[in-house]
Amino acid sequence: MEYGKYCNAVPTLLYSPKTPTNFILEYFLSSFILVLCGIGHIIFYKVFQFVIDQKKKSFVDLCTISNISVFILDSPLHGYYIHGLAPGGKSDINLDELLKFLDDEQLGKAKGRGNYK
Repeated sequence: MEYGKYCNAVPTLLYSPKTPTNFILEYFLSSFILVLCGIGHIIFYKVFQFVIDQKKKSFVDLCTISNISVFILDSPLHGYYIHGLAPGGKSDINLDELLKFLDDEQLGKAKGRGNYK
């Protein structure tokens, strides 16, 4: 990519091959383009998550709430392991306690799903 006309010692829209380049401007322009690509990727990912239902995420949440670990082999030498760790620390509880644990998780009083701190 040609940055020449934007990274001259005196930036201008006219390109002159004899003008020396300013390395700070060249670094800034390259970094700015990279940051814009990253922000675009994050926005696309968030819109994709919001628009399309994530069935895998729902399954992982179910495994987490029920405190079940799952080992799935999709080929002879490859597989997935989901370690279910209930936010309340136990899964052999009644519905009232489960709802209390979920309310505590929503309010931020309990450890959330996926947080291993």
